[in-house]
Amino acid sequence: GCVARECLSTTNGIRGFQLDRSTIVDSVSRSNGFSGINAVDDCLVRGCVCFDNNQSSGSGGGVHVEGTGNVVQNTVSRDNAGLGIQVLSASGNRVEGNWCCNNAGGQYSIPLGNAYGPYVSLGGGGNIAAQAFSEHPLANFQN
Repeated sequence: GCVARECLSTTNGIRGFQLDRSTIVDSVSRSNGFSGINAVDDCLVRGCVCFDNNQSSGSGGGVHVEGTGNVVQNTVSRDNAGLGIQVLSASGNRVEGNWCCNNAGGQYSIPLGNAYGPYVSLGGGGNIAAQAFSEHPLANFQN
């Protein structure tokens, strides 16, 4: 039940930040052993940057969402060894306005039943305006 704002978590053995019924805003998580940010239930992850995470376990990544009622928005997840943003729960979460790139395990894994903005792939050109759904206010971008 806390709010973490403008925090840094680096080179922890497992997770950078572990949240349950909490908020993390404008924070950075890098080079942690599993996930950069792990959200359980009723969490808000907004404006964060997660990179170079999952250095030892093989299944973590940038943002890892386990439960329901979570919102992940306007977050950057890049260069992680696992997924950029991964949602495990079958329903009840919202993922919008994020940017994932160069994550070895893929960019997004969000099961049906969760709310999420369209995925906009930039490909090699990088011209956002030329891509379908790029002007959608909830679009999630990926390379």
